[in-house]
Amino acid sequence: MKSAIVLGAGGFSREARDWAEQMGGVKVMAFLDEKPKVSELDGLPVVSDWAALKKYDCFILGVGDPGVREKFLRLGKEQGCSPLTVIHPSVVIGTRVEIGEGSVICPKTVITTNIKIGAGVIVNLTCTIGHDSVVGDYVTFSPGANISGGCQIGKNTYIGTNSTMREYTSIPANSVLGMGGVKVMAFLDEKPKVSELDGLPVVSDWTALKKYDCFILGVGDPGVREKFLRLGKEQGCTPLTVIHPSVVIGTRVEIGEGSVICPKTVITTNIKIGAGVIVNLTCTIGHDSVVGDYVTFSPGANISGGCQIGKNTYIGTNSTMREYTSIPANSVLGMGGVLVKSVDVPGVYVGNPAKIKT
Repeated sequence: MKSAIVLGAGGFSREARDWAEQMGGVKVMAFLDEKPKVSELDGLPVVSDWAALKKYDCFILGVGDPGVREKFLRLGKEQGCSPLTVIHPSVVIGTRVEIGEGSVICPKTVITTNIKIGAGVIVNLTCTIGHDSVVGDYVTFSPGANISGGCQIGKNTYIGTNSTMREYTSIPANSVLGMGGVKVMAFLDEKPKVSELDGLPVVSDWTALKKYDCFILGVGDPGVREKFLRLGKEQGCTPLTVIHPSVVIGTRVEIGEGSVICPKTVITTNIKIGAGVIVNLTCTIGHDSVVGDYVTFSPGANISGGCQIGKNTYIGTNSTMREYTSIPANSVLGMGGVLVKSVDVPGVYVGNPAKIKT
């Protein structure tokens, strides 16, 4: 019988204790929390000293935050204690499956075949992960998430409750798919006009980002987005890629860091979207298209298959690009404009067919 300590002292920590003991061969003896609010939890002591791990055979990662899981995995191993991979006995696992150290696979999950799951991953209740998928370190699956075959999920990404990934789709590191996983605590503006917005403080000092796990690019101007992405990363904060749960994403789609994909958008197949892109409400992006960094799509824009859109370009409300057309960097396709043939000169294009504005 191995003695174990659970790292964390919250709700998931208590669940992880149960799943580990139901595997058999493990007895949880304590919880650890760096700033404990209680001295006892479910009849077990809650300690705060990392040296306590030296008394136990193994530790269990029982925290939901991926950054904290990564930190706790490192600190636990530094104490000479071994991370325990917890797999509930009701989990169904196929052949050629790799599961990294410290991961927790919760009841009624199905993991099919030829799948690689990284370290410190949480796969919550009744999830499915399909064949040939690759899951990065410290990913969190909320209950009921369904991942089809051949998917790629980047490190630290959060997959929300009942979210779905279509076969052979990918989502980059530090992203959120679906409900939950992120709590916004503040806004930042370099020259704020108010001190509070929607009940949250508005700050102006970039060092404030050091307190947060991630940041969201919430500005329309592409030049400012590029600047803010750089400054945020310089503070050691991670850009979050936001994908609303109503978005439909096809296969072989890449989405860059810090991009925001808004509700009811459809992104079909074999598409590359750069960093810091905003795709606003109800847009469509067709197969084989390439979207440069910091592009802005206004609501209802429709991009046909095979299009090329240069960096910093603005695609106006209800505008259309015909299949296999291109527009260069630092251009504008005006509201309702229809681009019927490729253009090479940066500028503002308006009308149907769209022509450069002189």
